[in-house]
Amino acid sequence: MRWLELKIPPPLVGLATAALMWFGAREFPALRFSFSYQTALAIGLAAIGLLLDVSGVVGFLRAKTTVNPLKPAAASKLVTTGLYRFTRNPMYAGMLLL
Repeated sequence: MRWLELKIPPPLVGLATAALMWFGAREFPALRFSFSYQTALAIGLAAIGLLLDVSGVVGFLRAKTTVNPLKPAAASKLVTTGLYRFTRNPMYAGMLLL
């Protein structure tokens, strides 16, 4: 699938995944389940995901390099500080939690 390489922005993939999850929950209500504090857990995970996303972008901006993954040639530095000391891409981890 090399023809798709560097064509679809990761946030668009995240939105498409969220739309498919919403559609699946709507169309297959028998598969739903709930538990105590479900909403609180969802809000907490989304907040952590958003924090990871913002921290990743801030790290790139501080290093004065591009945030755009579709143009890797525009990158001017390898960011290894902040959250990038612990994870290769906190923005993807953040989107996963969102």
